[in-house]
Amino acid sequence: MMLLLGGCTEPPRSKGECQVELTIENAYNQKIFLENIPPAGEPVKLLDSALIKDRVEKHDFLISDQEENLYRLHSADYRIDIVFINDAPSLKIKADYFNGTQFDFINSSSSLSLQNFLKLVKDKMEKSRKQDSSTQGKKISATGITEEVQTDYRNYVDTVTSPAAALYIYNGVDFGEDRKALKEYILKLGGRFPKHQAIQKLVYDTRNYLSIFEEELEIGDAAPDLMLPDATGVLSPLSFYRGKNLLVDFWASWDGPSRVQGMYKKKALQQFGNKNFSLISISLDPEKEMWKQAIKQDEYTWPQLIDEKAWMGPAVMAFKFDSLPFNFLIDPNGKIIGKALYGDSLLVKLNQLFR
Repeated sequence: MMLLLGGCTEPPRSKGECQVELTIENAYNQKIFLENIPPAGEPVKLLDSALIKDRVEKHDFLISDQEENLYRLHSADYRIDIVFINDAPSLKIKADYFNGTQFDFINSSSSLSLQNFLKLVKDKMEKSRKQDSSTQGKKISATGITEEVQTDYRNYVDTVTSPAAALYIYNGVDFGEDRKALKEYILKLGGRFPKHQAIQKLVYDTRNYLSIFEEELEIGDAAPDLMLPDATGVLSPLSFYRGKNLLVDFWASWDGPSRVQGMYKKKALQQFGNKNFSLISISLDPEKEMWKQAIKQDEYTWPQLIDEKAWMGPAVMAFKFDSLPFNFLIDPNGKIIGKALYGDSLLVKLNQLFR
């Protein structure tokens, strides 16, 4: 279990420094690490560390940051795992290695509100798990959190005064396919914290992502080029197939409907593979090993590429699709002549093309 710690909201500090005093007990020979918790897609940075030798030790850590952000103090085995916000000039934290889920802190009044919120969420989720969701009538969202808890998440992000706390809880908010609601929500968050760099970056990235779906690629449009790695890491561009009728197939090992379409892709190659027709599959798989296992299990013999950034990767950005499976049929001149061809409709389209 993690506790989020943070100080009360204050005017911006001129030096942007926060001194964190950690008093820890019973952590013999344990190393404590200080890390930042960066926005999504950015690497974690190790900022400092301390080796604990005595039964009770006190260590000071200094954070230099002009605005509120999330940081973590943790032991190597994560038995101690404290997430906090640098929103006061000094914070004091007391922890016991033998009781790693309990922490005492001083000068961190805003963390009490956040801690109570997280406890409320935990209690609701545990209660939901104990009840039969069918009899309770609670629909489970894509993240496995009840709609009631999702409402709590959104309300908290809408009202909390700490931008870093808002960012942390925002990661649990799930809008599903309601992109309009997501856009309204993220713009509101950006308006509440117009000078916070991480939030403004989140707003920028989200708006760019949503803009993908505002204008779809249509039949007659020029197909974009795309370069992605195969299983060996070699980059392969779609333009390599110029001069052929090419089916660009998007799928994922974790997507059941995508796997079902495999039999129709095999049939397409069997019937039209000798008629100036090629097939290339691009998987939205964050886990490369699962992708490789699926290729082997389903016996896919045609070229396979992967976009490990999945929905935030260049494949979606270039081809502007929002569901799986999906595909585009491209003629030898690079024009789109068909899309969303599934099952027998793919074979019918190819029959018409090569009649």
